[in-house]
Order: sequence, then structure tokens, then C-alpha cells
Amino acid sequence: MKKHLASFRKGWQSENLAKYILSNFAFISQPSTIADDLGSDFFCVIFDIIPNGKTKFLVPKESFTIQIKSNRKSYYITGKTEYLKSLGIPFFVGVCNRRSQVLDFYSGEYLIPFFVDEPSAEKIKIKLCETDDCKENQYTEKNSEFTLKFPKLFTISSDHDSPEFKKAIKNLSKTCRAISRNITRRNNKEYIFFESFSNNIILVSNKKLIKESIDARLNKIFFELAYIIENDYIDVDLNKYEKIMDSLRKL
Repeated sequence: MKKHLASFRKGWQSENLAKYILSNFAFISQPSTIADDLGSDFFCVIFDIIPNGKTKFLVPKESFTIQIKSNRKSYYITGKTEYLKSLGIPFFVGVCNRRSQVLDFYSGEYLIPFFVDEPSAEKIKIKLCETDDCKENQYTEKNSEFTLKFPKLFTISSDHDSPEFKKAIKNLSKTCRAISRNITRRNNKEYIFFESFSNNIILVSNKKLIKESIDARLNKIFFELAYIIENDYIDVDLNKYEKIMDSLRKL
């Protein structure tokens, strides 16, 4: 008789519970074979339920991808770095609690500035933590091994009729939009990012990249301003721009 490992079964149970919870608010797709293991268990598109007479339509909105875990233990993403570095949608880790039938969401938003600062990093450990633990360092480094924090944002239960469930989905949509804007900034080589759960700014440590980003954006602003003035496109109060320039000169 073939032996079965209990840990594999727990992982399978967690994945199926997560799939059920996710299916209550999102369209889901997943890799069809083990060979397709990229580092995500599910690719999801949040939907809105829009009533139309006696029928209801499911309208797709924000997208995200998620890796499912059965506990909060730290784990390595070695071998998945190229995939995570180039992801075009938000990445989360979901921890399933089979007893309480809930899914905790941990945000991978720090991956974006991390890979800007450390593009060649290979040995990376993910640490799932509370948001208060992320106030200072989003990642640490020791002997060429990096530990990257994933802050916990919210919990989504299997009770899809509860007010808490609906509030959590709204927060998830808002978070996805915030992280997607950071991804767009990265793709546009703008290296000032914002935390999804606060007003905090995340600055990368690469001074050269910051300078290139500032130069590109200032060039764009001044070209647009010159075009507006030369073509009488709209009335512009130049005094406020002169005050900004004076402040910069004093600095």
C-alpha cells in the first residue's frame, strides 16, 4: 500500500479551502501541472456583481496572483526570482486557517522596490509579519542572504454574506490598485513608491536611479509647461512656479 505524507494532505486541504474562498469574489485560473509551478498557486480577477433586472452580471476588475501556505513559517523563493521580478500584477501570500475557515492576506508589494535595489539577489527568504513590523526596514541582508517582509493586510472568511467579507474585498481591490500603480511606476522608471496600507513613501537606495527618474519627470513637466504657455492652451499662474524655483535655488 502506497504511503501518503500528512503534510502533503494538509497543503492540499489548504489550497482547496483557499480556492473556495477566492471563488466567492474572483475568477480563478491555476497552473495545470507541477511543471508549471512558477511561484503562484492561483491567478485571480476580482469581480463586481452588477444587477440587471432579474439577472446579475459578474464584471471583472482588479487582478492579482497568490501563493497559498498552511502556516506563517518563513520560506525561500530561490529559483522564482525572475518570475517575481517581472510580475505585472500584485502578488500575495495567503495563509489558510482550516479551523476558522479564513484566508490571511500578506502583501508582496515590497518586492517592487527590493528588486530595484537588489536586482541580482538570489537567496531570498520571505517573512510573513504584521504591518507594525514593517515600519522601519522592509528587508534585511546577512551574508548575501536577504529576508524580505510581507505585511499582513487583512483576513477574508468563507462567509461571503457577512459585512466583514464585503469590506475585506473592497480593501483588497483598493490594495491591488495601489500596488498596480507602483508596478506602473517601476515600468516607467519612476522610483518613488507608496505603501498600499499607509501614506508612507518608499524610496529606493540607488541614488543614480532616483536622479534619472527626477530628470525624466522634470523634463516632462517643463516641456508640458512650455507647450501650454506657447500655445495659450490654458491660463497659467507662473508666480507659483517661480516660487518653487526660488525654493529649489535656496536649497
